[in-house]
Amino acid sequence: MTKPSKFSVLMSVYWKEDPRHLFECLDSLVKQTIPSDELILVEDGPLSEDLKFVIEEFRKPLRIQSIRLKKQSGLATALNTGLTYCRNEMIARMDSDDICLPNRFELQLNFMQSHPDIAICGGFIQEFKSGLDSSPRIRHLPLEHAELLKFAKKRCPLSHM
Repeated sequence: MTKPSKFSVLMSVYWKEDPRHLFECLDSLVKQTIPSDELILVEDGPLSEDLKFVIEEFRKPLRIQSIRLKKQSGLATALNTGLTYCRNEMIARMDSDDICLPNRFELQLNFMQSHPDIAICGGFIQEFKSGLDSSPRIRHLPLEHAELLKFAKKRCPLSHM
């Protein structure tokens, strides 16, 4: 990697999220080989005390900036709101139940810096029911430009569950 880039992580959480999943998600961010500059966490409506506790556990190490929406507005509204708070040009998107491999950001930043003509970067995902050891399935998506254009006519070519 030429030089470390500052980047933001953007995430939304709402009251139905399992606190254990959020804990695993945030814990995977702490373990990144290249940490984010900030985590913009949009609280989409009121949260349970358990979710608030998990967020507070990670507030300092992840530099969490919470944006609180008074009522649940949905993922798109929450993310668009959070996007306005991101201070960096590069933004990594995560769901509150995603678990990153420790080198996710390092690999993606390396790729983006090596390919300045690329505006967006995704990756394969490993789907699982509970924990990474529970019969995972790799979800493959197109990698080449022509394949992406063809695929995008029917479905989103970026992993998002």
